[in-house]
Amino acid sequence: MRIEQLEQIITINRCASISKAAKELLISQPALSTSLRQLEEELGTTLFVRDHNGVYATGDGNCILELADQVMELVDDIRYFSCRDHDLQGTVRIMRTPAYSVLDYRILSQLRQQYPHLQVEIIEQSIDDVITGIADGAANVGLITWGISSEQTQAHLASLDLIHEELAPRKLMAFVDRHNALADQASVNLTALQDAQFLSYSSGYWSRLSNDLHINQDAIIVKDKEDLKRGIYKGHAIALLPDIFAEEDIYCEQNLIRCVAVNDEHGSFEGYDCLLYPRKRNLTLAERYLLRVLRHLLTPDSPPPKD
Repeated sequence: MRIEQLEQIITINRCASISKAAKELLISQPALSTSLRQLEEELGTTLFVRDHNGVYATGDGNCILELADQVMELVDDIRYFSCRDHDLQGTVRIMRTPAYSVLDYRILSQLRQQYPHLQVEIIEQSIDDVITGIADGAANVGLITWGISSEQTQAHLASLDLIHEELAPRKLMAFVDRHNALADQASVNLTALQDAQFLSYSSGYWSRLSNDLHINQDAIIVKDKEDLKRGIYKGHAIALLPDIFAEEDIYCEQNLIRCVAVNDEHGSFEGYDCLLYPRKRNLTLAERYLLRVLRHLLTPDSPPPKD
């Protein structure tokens, strides 16, 4: 078994195609098929099967892929010591929605500790602009809250050849001022909000959300997250946002703004923290480490990045 064989099966799984994986790995399709067959013979099991949708991992294949990912992370740690002084002096860009500004300091701290010569840029955009930015190569990794209509979003991301990785679940909350009649409620039914006045930091976000929730009215669009919070605090309107907006927020900590879970007859509305990155190429060492940092910050049970 060779390290490149582990890289090959990870790429095959990501591309869901041996021919696409071969192009990405810059080897011929017959050579990749031969390497895969040799690995399967060595392991004594079939790793992938084919159907009309492409190639996908078997049960044993998924177990091997999980172990292969762990091995490649260790290989990355070893490679780091040989390349840290000359290969990692470029720029890595993270594109995120405003909800995740609370993570900025922790992201920068961990990346700069590991890669002191690496320039890190964090770009704030709307969900649609983050998706477009990752697809166009304007940033290396994207961080968004997965929308409610996940099938539509998944199809859109697939059409752009992006990988989406769901992490922690997020609940949709109504953010209201402390004097609002909803302020002391644990939850509110969506039907009770149909006549409310809404605020949003992005017309694209509101268009997507109102369509998903079948809300037939426009929102007041403000320029940024701070204007949004001031508008809520002053009682101008309410905002429907993922619960991460409340984390380490002074308005919420001092009960100037209250958060109320939004439900319908089926329960609460949920989304997910979602990482986005391109499917069409192998990730660099710095990008892989960045993903590990983000996974650990958003899902504390995941293995921490190594210093």
